[in-house]
Amino acid sequence: MAPSIHLMHDSDSFNATDVDSTTVGDLKSELGVPSTSRVNVNSAVAQDTTTINDGDIIAVVAKDKKGGK
Repeated sequence: MAPSIHLMHDSDSFNATDVDSTTVGDLKSELGVPSTSRVNVNSAVAQDTTTINDGDIIAVVAKDKKGGK
């Protein structure tokens, strides 16, 4: 069964989302984000091998913004 997670990606809030991925690496591919993107699962930095479970809170940071512009 596909996990149902709370995902923040390209938004400023978490949204309930059903995904087919079972690991963070698979999720990056599913979302089409660069492999260098950082992903936090339940407030902890996750590796590509981290397992995704129902109810996880996941934030994807595809770009690091620095500076005032």
